[in-house]
Amino acid sequence: MAFVLVAASGMVSAYASGSSGTKKAKVQTITEGVCIGSVDVGGMTKEEAKKAVDAYVDSIKDTSFSLKGANGSFDATAQEMSVSADTDAAADEALSVCHEGSLIDRFVESEELKKGNVAVNMYLSVDKQKTANMIYDKSDELNIKAVNNSLQRNGDSFDFVPGQEGKEVDVVKSVYAINDFLQNSWDGSANEIELVTNTVQPRGSKEELSKIKDNLGGFSTDFSSSAAGRAANVKNACSLINGSVIYPGEQFSVYEAISPITTDNGYQIAGAYENGQVVDSVGGGVCQVATTLYNAVIRAELEIVQRYNHSMIVNYVKSSDDAAIAGTYKDLKFKNNLDNPVYIEGYCSGGVITFNVYGVETRPANREISFRSETISEEDPVTQFKFDAGQPVGYFNSGSGTGSTDSDTGSECGRADTADRPECGRAGTGHTDAADRPECSRAGTGHPDTAAGRTDAVNARR
Repeated sequence: MAFVLVAASGMVSAYASGSSGTKKAKVQTITEGVCIGSVDVGGMTKEEAKKAVDAYVDSIKDTSFSLKGANGSFDATAQEMSVSADTDAAADEALSVCHEGSLIDRFVESEELKKGNVAVNMYLSVDKQKTANMIYDKSDELNIKAVNNSLQRNGDSFDFVPGQEGKEVDVVKSVYAINDFLQNSWDGSANEIELVTNTVQPRGSKEELSKIKDNLGGFSTDFSSSAAGRAANVKNACSLINGSVIYPGEQFSVYEAISPITTDNGYQIAGAYENGQVVDSVGGGVCQVATTLYNAVIRAELEIVQRYNHSMIVNYVKSSDDAAIAGTYKDLKFKNNLDNPVYIEGYCSGGVITFNVYGVETRPANREISFRSETISEEDPVTQFKFDAGQPVGYFNSGSGTGSTDSDTGSECGRADTADRPECGRAGTGHTDAADRPECSRAGTGHPDTAAGRTDAVNARR
Protein backbone atom coordinates (compact mmCIF):
# COMPACT_ATOMS: atom_id res chain seq x y z
CA MET A 1 0.00 0.00 0.00
CA ALA A 2 1.23 3.51 -0.83
CA PHE A 3 0.14 7.04 0.09
CA VAL A 4 -0.36 9.72 -2.53
CA LEU A 5 -0.32 13.39 -1.54
CA VAL A 6 -2.12 15.91 -3.66
CA ALA A 7 -1.81 19.66 -3.02
CA ALA A 8 -4.03 22.28 -4.67
CA SER A 9 -4.80 25.87 -3.60
CA GLY A 10 -3.64 25.21 -0.04
CA MET A 11 -5.75 22.04 0.30
CA VAL A 12 -4.00 18.95 1.51
CA SER A 13 -5.62 15.57 0.98
CA ALA A 14 -4.16 12.18 1.75
CA TYR A 15 -5.24 9.13 -0.13
CA ALA A 16 -4.48 5.57 0.82
CA SER A 17 -4.17 3.35 -2.27
CA GLY A 18 -3.54 -0.28 -2.88
CA SER A 19 -1.13 -1.86 -5.39
CA SER A 20 -3.71 -1.33 -8.11
CA GLY A 21 -3.74 2.46 -7.41
CA THR A 22 -7.41 2.47 -6.38
CA LYS A 23 -8.24 5.24 -3.82
CA LYS A 24 -9.54 3.66 -0.60
CA ALA A 25 -9.94 6.58 1.82
CA LYS A 26 -9.81 10.37 1.82
CA VAL A 27 -8.77 12.54 4.78
CA GLN A 28 -9.29 16.29 4.32
CA THR A 29 -7.87 18.93 6.64
CA ILE A 30 -8.74 22.58 7.07
CA THR A 31 -6.52 25.10 5.32
CA GLU A 32 -3.87 26.71 7.51
CA GLY A 33 -4.87 30.12 8.78
CA VAL A 34 -8.60 29.34 9.04
CA CYS A 35 -10.34 29.99 12.38
CA ILE A 36 -13.78 29.18 13.69
CA GLY A 37 -14.56 32.33 15.59
CA SER A 38 -11.39 32.89 17.61
CA VAL A 39 -10.38 29.22 17.57
CA ASP A 40 -7.54 28.40 15.15
CA VAL A 41 -8.47 25.16 13.39
CA GLY A 42 -5.93 25.27 10.53
CA GLY A 43 -4.58 21.81 9.70
CA MET A 44 -7.34 20.05 11.66
CA THR A 45 -9.80 17.47 10.42
CA LYS A 46 -13.49 18.16 10.81
CA GLU A 47 -13.75 16.07 13.97
CA GLU A 48 -10.71 17.72 15.49
CA ALA A 49 -12.16 21.13 14.71
CA LYS A 50 -15.47 20.20 16.32
CA LYS A 51 -13.70 19.09 19.50
CA ALA A 52 -11.71 22.32 19.58
CA VAL A 53 -14.89 24.39 19.32
CA ASP A 54 -16.62 22.33 22.03
CA ALA A 55 -13.65 22.94 24.31
CA TYR A 56 -13.91 26.69 23.66
CA VAL A 57 -17.64 26.77 24.43
CA ASP A 58 -16.97 24.90 27.67
CA SER A 59 -14.30 27.47 28.57
CA ILE A 60 -16.73 30.42 28.30
CA LYS A 61 -19.56 28.91 30.36
CA ASP A 62 -18.87 31.28 33.27
CA THR A 63 -18.73 34.35 31.02
CA SER A 64 -21.37 36.84 32.15
CA PHE A 65 -23.47 38.90 29.77
CA SER A 66 -25.39 42.04 30.73
CA LEU A 67 -28.87 41.97 29.20
CA LYS A 68 -30.10 45.55 29.07
CA GLY A 69 -33.72 46.68 28.94
CA ALA A 70 -35.29 50.14 28.94
CA ASN A 71 -35.26 50.52 32.73
CA GLY A 72 -32.44 48.29 33.89
CA SER A 73 -30.40 45.19 33.19
CA PHE A 74 -29.52 41.82 34.65
CA ASP A 75 -26.57 39.48 34.26
CA ALA A 76 -26.74 35.97 32.84
CA THR A 77 -23.87 33.56 32.22
CA ALA A 78 -23.34 31.54 29.07
CA GLN A 79 -24.10 28.44 31.10
CA GLU A 80 -27.37 29.88 32.44
CA MET A 81 -28.48 30.58 28.86
CA SER A 82 -27.11 27.20 27.68
CA VAL A 83 -24.90 28.76 25.01
CA SER A 84 -23.83 26.19 22.42
CA ALA A 85 -22.20 26.13 18.98
CA ASP A 86 -23.32 24.43 15.78
CA THR A 87 -20.03 22.59 15.42
CA ASP A 88 -21.07 20.65 12.30
CA ALA A 89 -21.98 23.77 10.35
CA ALA A 90 -18.90 25.65 11.59
CA ALA A 91 -16.47 22.83 10.74
CA ASP A 92 -18.03 22.34 7.29
CA GLU A 93 -17.68 26.04 6.55
CA ALA A 94 -14.06 26.00 7.72
CA LEU A 95 -13.32 23.05 5.46
CA SER A 96 -14.85 24.84 2.50
CA VAL A 97 -12.35 27.74 2.62
CA CYS A 98 -10.14 27.44 -0.50
CA HIS A 99 -11.72 24.07 -1.19
CA GLU A 100 -15.15 24.86 -2.55
CA GLY A 101 -16.81 27.41 -4.78
CA SER A 102 -15.71 28.85 -8.10
CA LEU A 103 -12.08 29.34 -9.05
CA ILE A 104 -12.50 33.05 -8.46
CA ASP A 105 -13.93 32.47 -4.95
CA ARG A 106 -11.10 30.16 -4.02
CA PHE A 107 -8.53 32.62 -5.40
CA VAL A 108 -10.01 35.44 -3.34
CA GLU A 109 -9.94 33.28 -0.19
CA SER A 110 -6.32 32.32 -0.86
CA GLU A 111 -5.39 36.01 -1.17
CA GLU A 112 -7.19 36.77 2.09
CA LEU A 113 -5.22 34.04 3.83
CA LYS A 114 -1.99 35.64 2.70
CA LYS A 115 -3.02 38.78 4.61
CA GLY A 116 -3.88 36.91 7.80
CA ASN A 117 -6.29 34.44 9.34
CA VAL A 118 -9.75 33.94 7.89
CA ALA A 119 -12.50 33.41 10.46
CA VAL A 120 -15.77 31.61 9.82
CA ASN A 121 -18.85 31.72 12.04
CA MET A 122 -19.00 29.54 15.15
CA TYR A 123 -22.82 29.77 15.09
CA LEU A 124 -23.18 30.35 18.82
CA SER A 125 -26.75 30.39 20.12
CA VAL A 126 -28.68 30.22 23.36
CA ASP A 127 -31.41 27.86 24.44
CA LYS A 128 -34.40 29.88 23.24
CA GLN A 129 -36.99 28.68 25.74
CA LYS A 130 -34.68 28.85 28.73
CA THR A 131 -33.47 32.35 27.88
CA ALA A 132 -36.98 33.57 27.09
CA ASN A 133 -38.18 32.39 30.51
CA MET A 134 -35.26 34.16 32.15
CA ILE A 135 -36.03 37.46 30.41
CA TYR A 136 -39.74 37.14 31.17
CA ASP A 137 -39.03 36.57 34.88
CA LYS A 138 -36.91 39.73 34.96
CA SER A 139 -39.30 41.85 32.88
CA ASP A 140 -40.46 43.96 35.83
CA GLU A 141 -36.87 45.10 36.34
CA LEU A 142 -36.37 45.84 32.64
CA ASN A 143 -39.61 47.54 31.66
CA ILE A 144 -40.87 51.08 32.07
CA LYS A 145 -44.52 50.66 32.93
CA ALA A 146 -46.94 52.82 30.96
CA VAL A 147 -49.03 55.20 33.02
CA ASN A 148 -52.58 55.09 31.71
CA ASN A 149 -54.54 58.23 31.02
CA SER A 150 -56.60 59.04 34.08
CA LEU A 151 -59.00 61.46 35.73
CA GLN A 152 -58.99 63.75 38.72
CA ARG A 153 -62.17 64.61 40.57
CA ASN A 154 -62.74 68.37 40.57
CA GLY A 155 -65.93 69.30 42.39
CA ASP A 156 -68.78 67.69 40.49
CA SER A 157 -66.76 67.05 37.34
CA PHE A 158 -63.58 65.28 36.24
CA ASP A 159 -60.37 66.67 34.78
CA PHE A 160 -58.44 64.60 32.22
CA VAL A 161 -54.94 63.62 33.34
CA PRO A 162 -52.66 62.46 30.47
CA GLY A 163 -50.58 59.34 31.04
CA GLN A 164 -47.09 58.39 29.90
CA GLU A 165 -45.71 55.94 27.34
CA GLY A 166 -44.00 52.82 28.59
CA LYS A 167 -41.26 50.55 27.30
CA GLU A 168 -41.67 46.78 27.35
CA VAL A 169 -39.17 44.07 26.45
CA ASP A 170 -40.14 41.97 23.43
CA VAL A 171 -39.10 38.58 24.80
CA VAL A 172 -39.11 36.62 21.53
CA LYS A 173 -37.29 39.25 19.48
CA SER A 174 -34.80 39.73 22.31
CA VAL A 175 -33.81 36.05 22.25
CA TYR A 176 -33.07 36.33 18.53
CA ALA A 177 -31.16 39.56 19.18
CA ILE A 178 -28.95 37.70 21.69
CA ASN A 179 -28.22 34.99 19.12
CA ASP A 180 -27.44 37.61 16.50
CA PHE A 181 -25.03 39.33 18.90
CA LEU A 182 -23.23 36.08 19.72
CA GLN A 183 -22.90 35.08 16.08
CA ASN A 184 -22.07 38.40 14.47
CA SER A 185 -20.93 40.95 17.05
CA TRP A 186 -19.34 39.33 20.06
CA ASP A 187 -15.56 39.67 20.15
CA GLY A 188 -15.14 37.82 23.41
CA SER A 189 -14.95 40.94 25.57
CA ALA A 190 -17.87 43.34 24.97
CA ASN A 191 -20.65 41.57 26.86
CA GLU A 192 -23.53 44.08 26.98
CA ILE A 193 -26.52 43.08 24.88
CA GLU A 194 -29.36 45.48 24.09
CA LEU A 195 -32.71 43.74 24.34
CA VAL A 196 -35.51 44.61 21.94
CA THR A 197 -38.19 46.87 23.43
CA ASN A 198 -41.60 48.01 22.26
CA THR A 199 -43.33 51.25 23.08
CA VAL A 200 -46.52 50.80 25.11
CA GLN A 201 -49.11 53.53 24.70
CA PRO A 202 -51.13 54.66 27.74
CA ARG A 203 -54.59 53.20 27.82
CA GLY A 204 -57.74 55.29 27.56
CA SER A 205 -58.60 58.20 25.34
CA LYS A 206 -59.92 61.56 26.47
CA GLU A 207 -63.19 60.74 24.71
CA GLU A 208 -63.51 57.39 26.47
CA LEU A 209 -62.83 58.82 29.91
CA SER A 210 -65.18 61.74 29.37
CA LYS A 211 -68.10 59.31 29.53
CA ILE A 212 -67.48 58.66 33.24
CA LYS A 213 -70.16 60.67 35.02
CA ASP A 214 -72.55 58.32 36.87
CA ASN A 215 -72.23 57.10 40.44
CA LEU A 216 -72.65 53.32 40.11
CA GLY A 217 -72.33 52.54 43.78
CA GLY A 218 -71.11 54.06 47.03
CA PHE A 219 -70.67 53.18 50.70
CA SER A 220 -69.50 54.81 53.94
CA THR A 221 -68.36 53.56 57.35
CA ASP A 222 -67.60 55.37 60.58
CA PHE A 223 -64.15 55.34 62.19
CA SER A 224 -64.64 58.39 64.44
CA SER A 225 -64.03 56.38 67.63
CA SER A 226 -60.67 55.09 66.39
CA ALA A 227 -57.42 55.95 68.10
CA ALA A 228 -55.17 58.46 66.33
CA GLY A 229 -52.89 55.82 64.77
CA ARG A 230 -55.76 53.80 63.36
CA ALA A 231 -57.51 56.89 62.01
CA ALA A 232 -54.30 57.97 60.30
CA ASN A 233 -53.99 54.53 58.67
CA VAL A 234 -57.56 54.66 57.36
CA LYS A 235 -56.96 58.07 55.82
CA ASN A 236 -53.61 57.04 54.32
CA ALA A 237 -54.88 53.85 52.68
CA CYS A 238 -57.97 55.67 51.40
CA SER A 239 -55.80 58.33 49.75
CA LEU A 240 -53.72 55.64 47.98
CA ILE A 241 -56.84 54.16 46.38
CA ASN A 242 -58.54 57.46 45.55
CA GLY A 243 -58.36 58.37 41.87
CA SER A 244 -57.80 54.84 40.58
CA VAL A 245 -59.14 54.24 37.07
CA ILE A 246 -59.88 50.62 36.21
CA TYR A 247 -60.32 49.79 32.56
CA PRO A 248 -62.60 47.04 31.18
CA GLY A 249 -61.16 43.63 31.95
CA GLU A 250 -58.60 44.97 34.43
CA GLN A 251 -58.30 43.59 37.96
CA PHE A 252 -57.75 45.77 41.00
CA SER A 253 -55.95 44.57 44.15
CA VAL A 254 -56.43 46.59 47.33
CA TYR A 255 -53.24 45.21 48.85
CA GLU A 256 -51.18 46.21 45.81
CA ALA A 257 -52.71 49.68 45.85
CA ILE A 258 -52.01 50.41 49.52
CA SER A 259 -48.73 48.53 50.01
CA PRO A 260 -46.12 48.52 51.31
CA ILE A 261 -47.74 48.74 54.70
CA THR A 262 -44.77 50.35 56.42
CA THR A 263 -44.05 53.48 58.39
CA ASP A 264 -42.10 54.80 55.39
CA ASN A 265 -45.32 54.65 53.39
CA GLY A 266 -47.26 56.72 55.90
CA TYR A 267 -48.67 54.03 58.21
CA GLN A 268 -48.68 54.07 62.00
CA ILE A 269 -48.95 51.43 64.71
CA ALA A 270 -52.50 50.51 65.70
CA GLY A 271 -54.44 47.53 66.97
CA ALA A 272 -54.82 44.35 64.91
CA TYR A 273 -56.29 40.88 65.41
CA GLU A 274 -53.84 38.04 65.97
CA ASN A 275 -54.59 34.58 67.36
CA GLY A 276 -57.89 35.77 68.76
CA GLN A 277 -56.41 38.76 70.51
CA VAL A 278 -55.63 42.40 69.74
CA VAL A 279 -51.99 43.32 69.17
CA ASP A 280 -50.09 46.36 67.96
CA SER A 281 -49.34 46.27 64.24
CA VAL A 282 -48.23 48.77 61.61
CA GLY A 283 -51.22 49.61 59.43
CA GLY A 284 -53.96 48.56 61.81
CA GLY A 285 -57.26 49.82 60.38
CA VAL A 286 -56.72 49.25 56.65
CA CYS A 287 -59.29 46.46 56.65
CA GLN A 288 -61.97 49.09 57.25
CA VAL A 289 -60.78 50.75 54.03
CA ALA A 290 -61.06 47.43 52.16
CA THR A 291 -64.45 46.75 53.69
CA THR A 292 -65.85 50.15 52.72
CA LEU A 293 -64.56 49.77 49.16
CA TYR A 294 -65.93 46.22 48.97
CA ASN A 295 -69.43 47.43 49.78
CA ALA A 296 -69.22 50.20 47.18
CA VAL A 297 -67.96 47.76 44.54
CA ILE A 298 -70.74 45.20 45.06
CA ARG A 299 -73.30 47.98 44.74
CA ALA A 300 -71.70 48.95 41.44
CA GLU A 301 -72.00 45.23 40.55
CA LEU A 302 -68.36 44.79 39.61
CA GLU A 303 -66.99 41.25 39.72
CA ILE A 304 -65.45 40.19 43.03
CA VAL A 305 -62.42 38.01 42.32
CA GLN A 306 -61.16 37.50 45.88
CA ARG A 307 -62.48 38.48 49.28
CA TYR A 308 -62.07 37.11 52.83
CA ASN A 309 -63.86 37.75 56.10
CA HIS A 310 -62.16 38.43 59.42
CA SER A 311 -61.56 35.70 61.99
CA MET A 312 -63.51 37.80 64.51
CA ILE A 313 -66.47 40.12 64.14
CA VAL A 314 -65.92 43.80 63.30
CA ASN A 315 -68.33 46.49 64.41
CA TYR A 316 -68.38 48.93 61.48
CA VAL A 317 -70.44 46.69 59.15
CA LYS A 318 -72.73 43.70 59.46
CA SER A 319 -70.98 40.40 60.00
CA SER A 320 -71.14 39.29 56.38
CA ASP A 321 -70.10 42.61 54.84
CA ASP A 322 -66.43 42.84 55.85
CA ALA A 323 -63.28 42.34 53.78
CA ALA A 324 -59.99 41.52 55.53
CA ILE A 325 -56.48 42.41 54.37
CA ALA A 326 -53.52 40.23 55.41
CA GLY A 327 -50.66 40.72 52.98
CA THR A 328 -51.08 38.59 49.88
CA TYR A 329 -52.79 35.89 51.94
CA LYS A 330 -56.00 37.84 52.39
CA ASP A 331 -56.74 40.47 49.77
CA LEU A 332 -59.71 42.16 48.17
CA LYS A 333 -59.55 41.88 44.40
CA PHE A 334 -62.22 42.85 41.92
CA LYS A 335 -62.51 43.11 38.16
CA ASN A 336 -64.10 45.71 35.93
CA ASN A 337 -66.59 43.51 34.09
CA LEU A 338 -68.24 46.51 32.39
CA ASP A 339 -67.77 47.93 28.91
CA ASN A 340 -66.40 51.26 30.14
CA PRO A 341 -63.72 52.39 32.59
CA VAL A 342 -64.63 53.11 36.21
CA TYR A 343 -63.18 55.72 38.55
CA ILE A 344 -62.76 55.07 42.28
CA GLU A 345 -63.29 58.09 44.52
CA GLY A 346 -62.28 57.77 48.16
CA TYR A 347 -62.26 60.40 50.90
CA CYS A 348 -62.48 60.83 54.66
CA SER A 349 -64.46 63.54 56.40
CA GLY A 350 -65.60 63.90 59.98
CA GLY A 351 -64.45 60.40 60.96
CA VAL A 352 -66.33 58.80 58.06
CA ILE A 353 -64.68 57.07 55.11
CA THR A 354 -66.54 56.99 51.77
CA PHE A 355 -65.92 55.26 48.46
CA ASN A 356 -67.86 55.94 45.25
CA VAL A 357 -67.53 54.04 41.98
CA TYR A 358 -68.15 56.26 38.95
CA GLY A 359 -68.72 55.01 35.43
CA VAL A 360 -71.34 54.80 32.71
CA GLU A 361 -74.74 53.71 34.02
CA THR A 362 -76.35 51.11 31.76
CA ARG A 363 -78.70 49.45 34.27
CA PRO A 364 -82.43 50.13 34.19
CA ALA A 365 -83.46 53.19 36.18
CA ASN A 366 -85.84 51.14 38.34
CA ARG A 367 -83.22 48.53 39.27
CA GLU A 368 -82.78 48.13 43.04
CA ILE A 369 -79.95 46.35 44.83
CA SER A 370 -80.17 45.12 48.41
CA PHE A 371 -78.01 42.88 50.60
CA ARG A 372 -78.94 40.71 53.54
CA SER A 373 -76.74 39.47 56.36
CA GLU A 374 -77.94 36.14 57.69
CA THR A 375 -76.46 33.86 60.35
CA ILE A 376 -76.74 30.28 59.12
CA SER A 377 -75.20 28.62 62.18
CA GLU A 378 -73.15 29.32 65.30
CA GLU A 379 -70.39 27.31 66.93
CA ASP A 380 -69.31 27.68 70.54
CA PRO A 381 -65.58 28.32 71.03
CA VAL A 382 -63.46 25.56 72.54
CA THR A 383 -61.69 28.14 74.71
CA GLN A 384 -63.46 31.03 76.38
CA PHE A 385 -61.38 34.22 76.19
CA LYS A 386 -61.66 36.75 78.98
CA PHE A 387 -60.36 40.22 78.20
CA ASP A 388 -59.40 42.61 80.95
CA ALA A 389 -59.60 46.32 80.14
CA GLY A 390 -57.09 47.00 82.91
CA GLN A 391 -54.40 44.94 81.24
CA PRO A 392 -52.08 46.00 78.39
CA VAL A 393 -53.15 45.68 74.75
CA GLY A 394 -53.14 42.04 73.64
CA TYR A 395 -53.59 40.55 77.13
CA PHE A 396 -56.15 37.81 77.54
CA ASN A 397 -56.90 34.95 79.90
CA SER A 398 -58.49 31.74 78.68
CA GLY A 399 -60.73 29.58 80.78
CA SER A 400 -58.97 26.38 79.78
CA GLY A 401 -55.48 27.85 79.82
CA THR A 402 -54.75 26.54 76.37
CA GLY A 403 -54.47 29.91 74.64
CA SER A 404 -55.98 30.90 71.34
CA THR A 405 -57.86 28.34 69.27
CA ASP A 406 -58.84 30.73 66.50
CA SER A 407 -58.62 28.83 63.21
CA ASP A 408 -57.27 31.92 61.43
CA THR A 409 -54.07 32.37 63.40
CA GLY A 410 -53.10 35.68 61.95
CA SER A 411 -53.28 39.28 62.93
CA GLU A 412 -56.06 41.11 61.22
CA CYS A 413 -56.49 44.83 61.26
CA GLY A 414 -58.04 45.56 64.63
CA ARG A 415 -58.41 48.15 67.32
CA ALA A 416 -56.55 48.32 70.58
CA ASP A 417 -59.51 49.54 72.65
CA THR A 418 -60.67 46.04 73.59
CA ALA A 419 -62.55 47.26 76.63
CA ASP A 420 -64.99 48.96 74.31
CA ARG A 421 -65.21 45.94 72.02
CA PRO A 422 -67.21 43.09 73.63
CA GLU A 423 -67.08 41.12 70.40
CA CYS A 424 -63.28 40.93 70.70
CA GLY A 425 -63.79 38.51 73.56
CA ARG A 426 -65.28 35.85 71.31
CA ALA A 427 -63.04 33.21 69.77
CA GLY A 428 -63.76 32.39 66.17
CA THR A 429 -66.92 34.47 66.01
CA GLY A 430 -66.29 35.37 62.38
CA HIS A 431 -67.92 32.88 60.00
CA THR A 432 -65.16 30.48 59.04
CA ASP A 433 -66.82 28.78 56.13
CA ALA A 434 -68.13 30.21 52.88
CA ALA A 435 -71.41 28.38 53.42
CA ASP A 436 -72.02 30.69 56.36
CA ARG A 437 -71.44 33.74 54.18
CA PRO A 438 -74.44 34.43 51.93
CA GLU A 439 -72.56 36.96 49.82
CA CYS A 440 -70.02 34.31 48.82
CA SER A 441 -72.66 32.72 46.63
CA ARG A 442 -72.64 35.76 44.33
CA ALA A 443 -71.10 35.25 40.93
CA GLY A 444 -67.42 36.03 40.86
CA THR A 445 -66.82 36.11 44.62
CA GLY A 446 -64.28 33.31 44.26
CA HIS A 447 -62.34 31.62 47.07
CA PRO A 448 -65.02 29.63 48.92
CA ASP A 449 -62.55 28.51 51.61
CA THR A 450 -62.28 31.98 53.08
CA ALA A 451 -60.98 31.23 56.55
CA ALA A 452 -61.91 27.62 57.23
CA GLY A 453 -59.29 25.58 58.99
CA ARG A 454 -56.44 28.00 58.28
CA THR A 455 -53.47 27.89 60.66
CA ASP A 456 -51.04 30.10 58.72
CA ALA A 457 -49.50 32.97 60.67
CA VAL A 458 -50.64 36.04 58.81
CA ASN A 459 -50.97 39.70 59.64
CA ALA A 460 -54.37 41.10 58.74
CA ARG A 461 -55.05 44.62 59.82
CA ARG A 462 -58.65 45.19 60.76
